[in-house]
Amino acid sequence: MEERIKDLPDNADRCLVFDTETTGINTDLDRIIEIAFLRGLSPETPCQTWRIRPDISIPEAATKIHGISNDDVKDAPAFKDLATEILAAFEGIDYVVGYNVAFDLAILQSELRRNNCPELDLYSFKIIDPLQLWKRLERRNLESAVKRFVGTEHTGAHAANEDVTATVQVLHGMRHAFNISKVTLDELAEFSLSAIRTVGPSQHFQINENEVIVGFGKLRGLSLVEAVKKHRDYFSWLADKDFPSHVKEIARQASSTELGEFKNWFNDKFRVNL
Repeated sequence: MEERIKDLPDNADRCLVFDTETTGINTDLDRIIEIAFLRGLSPETPCQTWRIRPDISIPEAATKIHGISNDDVKDAPAFKDLATEILAAFEGIDYVVGYNVAFDLAILQSELRRNNCPELDLYSFKIIDPLQLWKRLERRNLESAVKRFVGTEHTGAHAANEDVTATVQVLHGMRHAFNISKVTLDELAEFSLSAIRTVGPSQHFQINENEVIVGFGKLRGLSLVEAVKKHRDYFSWLADKDFPSHVKEIARQASSTELGEFKNWFNDKFRVNL
């Protein structure tokens, strides 16, 4: 490991690694209760860490995960008192690094909006997420899952009936392998949301099999292209509502430009082809 961390990129000092602990996983409603930053890519560099007093109670279920109770943060500063220091940590940064960092960025942006602070310009950073790298570098298809969690070869791959049967077997295998057999289906569904690929740091627009879909509201599940074609007035309404900045920017472009121009703008902005 020591040899690995000595081999750092030349611009590693332009990286900011960060993580949050929160009251829950709803990025619009939950609160940050701890946030840590590390400048550079050496694990020997000290972290800068703050505990934060939320304006809502920390649920027991969240405390069981991260160990932070209401008593632990009752005398901590509020987010608004730390916002300037938190924003300063991102100054001079080219790369933001974090494990499943889309969640952390989304909840941080929500906290900034809630406290009338300027949001981060996320498009000025390049994002590095080891979780997404792992998914890309090691196969995560159904055949691989069957081999790992069922212990057999998936010989009927891409036949729908065989795939659904295999999916059930994989789910049971995962529940056993990860000791989550007592977790409810509602909890599994909520946890699964974190695996969704998103456009920007929230789940409002999602990537499903290389198609961008709307992930919220009355157009949920509709492809973004179809939504823009048929519901331009909805995007005009959306642009003035209290949504994350990237959602409102998409809405403004969708409601004010022709479809072809919107697609070109979207592709260039988010590096995702519509």
